[in-house]
Amino acid sequence: MLFRSSKPTLAWQSTGLASRDWSSLSFAADGSALVAAASGLGKSGLWVLEGGVAAPSVVSVTASSTRFSGIEPPAAAVDGSASSKYLNYDKTGSGLVLNLDAPAVATQIALTTANDAPERDPVEISIYGSNGDSAWGSAAWKPVALNLPTGLGTARGAAQMVSFANTTAYQSYKVVFSKLRDATKAASAQIRSEEHTSELQS
Repeated sequence: MLFRSSKPTLAWQSTGLASRDWSSLSFAADGSALVAAASGLGKSGLWVLEGGVAAPSVVSVTASSTRFSGIEPPAAAVDGSASSKYLNYDKTGSGLVLNLDAPAVATQIALTTANDAPERDPVEISIYGSNGDSAWGSAAWKPVALNLPTGLGTARGAAQMVSFANTTAYQSYKVVFSKLRDATKAASAQIRSEEHTSELQS
């Protein structure tokens, strides 16, 4: 599971040169943007690929309750391993809290189905953000996106990127499994980490 911000955008920043009237380009990257400097006809401008800011790290992950398997803890949802998963016996309404090292604006979340029992898959999630108390039942949580369809298929290891609107940077995000594929049949809710990823992306 990981969050991402909106996709990078390519913007022309002209200093008098039209975007198609250049004769040469040079490229540079400063860690936050890819810049292509254009020159021609004695004038210059810039193509700037914006939005490549380094991702804040998840510094801690907590479960919605203590009713999770000891070998399938909340940290397994972001550990980057395809062989682990987070499982909670509270089923619908369970979830986890991800605390970041810096506030970030998230507009996408990547979800991956775990190794077994498709009935446990979250087919709808709700997302909340907080810049204060990050305890599960805290009044500081602000709704970001409610009852989002995840689009997860029944195949094991199926991944899906779910987009949602958000313009506020939050230090913590709460993800609630608001609907399971078959809550009557399921003994728990579960989700797997996005492989090789352990950070929220922005």
